Amino acid sequence: LETEDKEVLEVPVKHLFFMKTLAAMFEDLGMDEDDKGEVIPIPLIHSKIFKMVLNWCVVHQGEVFPSRINIPKTKVDEIDGRDKQLFSSQSMATLFQLMKAALFLNIPPLEDVLARIAAARVGSRSTKALKREFGVMFPFTDDERMQCARRFPFLVDNCDDIPELDKLDKALRSEREQTSSSNSNNEK
Repeated sequence: LETEDKEVLEVPVKHLFFMKTLAAMFEDLGMDEDDKGEVIPIPLIHSKIFKMVLNWCVVHQGEVFPSRINIPKTKVDEIDGRDKQLFSSQSMATLFQLMKAALFLNIPPLEDVLARIAAARVGSRSTKALKREFGVMFPFTDDERMQCARRFPFLVDNCDDIPELDKLDKALRSEREQTSSSNSNNEK
């Protein structure tokens, strides 16, 4: 298999059957265990990520997983120790790349494990830490926020439960009241 970064990896056929996308590809191409030398591109997955997926396949070799429909609902803290060891130290960016690979390769048990690990990590962090982790910082100054509220007042209407927006809504109302009162005084 040739990964996104053009690294060619030899993968035992027994591990390909975890990866339903590749198994279907092999079947469609009429390939079997004896077909060596055929390079199949997997352009959406970097070699580092694919090696982690392959390592997961090796660790879970011989296991039978339930179909996606029958995957039991498990708690976040019920993650297999081997999976914790493989993935818990990875960054969120790497976990998302692994999830993307698991989705592309169609490996539902790996998708489930990665989602539970990400959920456990997200659940234990503050909002501020999550914003920093995902790069969701509010880059606007107070003046820029107010300009946006003036231009699109419907964005801040009835937002009592969101303190930042409620503050903008009150400032916008106050501004409108001052404008209307000064217009009234000018008319007299």
